[in-house]
Amino acid sequence: MKHPAKYSTAILDEFARHIAPSDKVLDPFGGTGLIHTLDAHTWDVEIEPEWSAMKVENVGGSALPTRLCGNALDLQFSDGFFDVIAVSPVYGNRFSDHHNAKDPSKRRSYTHDLRAATGDNERKLHPDNAGTLQWGEAYRAFHYDAWGEAIRVLRSGGLFLLNVKDHIRAGERQRVCEWHRKTIVRLGLIHEDTAKIEAPGLRYGENRERAGSELVYRFSKP
Repeated sequence: MKHPAKYSTAILDEFARHIAPSDKVLDPFGGTGLIHTLDAHTWDVEIEPEWSAMKVENVGGSALPTRLCGNALDLQFSDGFFDVIAVSPVYGNRFSDHHNAKDPSKRRSYTHDLRAATGDNERKLHPDNAGTLQWGEAYRAFHYDAWGEAIRVLRSGGLFLLNVKDHIRAGERQRVCEWHRKTIVRLGLIHEDTAKIEAPGLRYGENRERAGSELVYRFSKP
């Protein structure tokens, strides 16, 4: 099933460097469930039922993966349940487009891919799906709340692994990565290090305007 923003092998490999097989790991923006290819006890929460219902192949963990259809703003787990949060939010770029294109050029977005996968050209994303949000005030408010909820279910001493990327809009770099880093620190975590990951991205349409490497930030919870 189509999804515009699946984890690359390089991102999953970087996550795996910090995760032990015994760790309980949550991806609160689960997508198609690639977090379950990690060798750990993995959970994901995905808000769109079609993506959440996808079966996961090549599970590396020592326990069966747990796929839940739910809302990252209201996680149904107790405080401190997880050892690791490993997640990639929407980047706030053109993947968040949701218009009905009137020209024949290719479109990749959360809305377009879900419509293509379901065959329903009127299918809309859930109101709490961040895939509707381009970079701006609403995007930042949503992710502030989502990160607060993710940190709530992370145990003391646990790790928060965040994959994110800047993008170009109207010729200017949008500092998405730095906002996420500062916000998570403001919410009480410690920024430990940053890994740069080269990623190909899309090479057509507006999405051809990329902004270099993806980042994986590693934070710890005191």
